[in-house]
Amino acid sequence: MYDPYNPYETQKPGIEVNFKSNRISKKKTGIGTVNAGGAIIIIIFVVLCLTIFGLLSFTTSFADKKLADKNLRSVEQYYKADSEAEKTLAMIYDAIYARTRSGYGASADVIQSAVSEVKQRISMPDSSDTKINNTLGEMDVYEKNGGVAVLYKTIMGDSGEDEKIKFYLDSEVIFYYDANTNKLSYKISIWKVVFDADFEYDNNQYNVWNGFDW
Repeated sequence: MYDPYNPYETQKPGIEVNFKSNRISKKKTGIGTVNAGGAIIIIIFVVLCLTIFGLLSFTTSFADKKLADKNLRSVEQYYKADSEAEKTLAMIYDAIYARTRSGYGASADVIQSAVSEVKQRISMPDSSDTKINNTLGEMDVYEKNGGVAVLYKTIMGDSGEDEKIKFYLDSEVIFYYDANTNKLSYKISIWKVVFDADFEYDNNQYNVWNGFDW
C-alpha cells in the first residue's frame, strides 16, 4: 500500500484477496430423546415413602385395635365380676337375715353358718338359684369395727383361662346387727380389683462369681 508521507517507498503491485468461508448451518433431523432419569428417581422415592407411611399407619391401627379390644375385654370382665359379687352379697345377706328373723342374731358363728350355706349354694346351685361361676368358695369371716366382716373374691375372666397374671374383685362386707331394733345392716369396706401373679424365677439362670476359694 502506498504511503504519501514516505515517497521513497514504492507500492508493490498485487491484488489482496480476502476469502471468507460461508458457514451454512444445517439442522440434524431425527427423533429427540428426553432425559427421564431424575423423574424416575423422584417417582421411586415417592412410591417408597407412600409404602412406608402406609405400613406405619397399618401397624399403628393394628396396635390401637389390640389395645381397644383389651380395654373392652377388661371392662366386660370387671362388670361381670361386679355383677356376680353383688349376687353373692345378696345371697349372704338373705341367709343372715333369715337367721336374724329366726331369733339367732348375727354373731360371728351365725354369719359363719350363713356363709357356709351360701358357699354350698354357689358350688351346687338348685333350680331356684343362678349359678355363679367366678365366685371363689373361700370366704373368710372375722370380727371387725364392731361388726362381723365377710371377705370373698370373684375371678375377673373365664375360669378356664391359664394366665400368669390373674385378676380378682376383692370384696369385704361388714355386717351390723342391732338386737334392740332387730335390724340388720351392712357396709362395704373393700370393693377393689387385685391381681395374683404366678411367676417362676430361675435362680440358676446366671452364674455369679463368688470370689476365689482360698
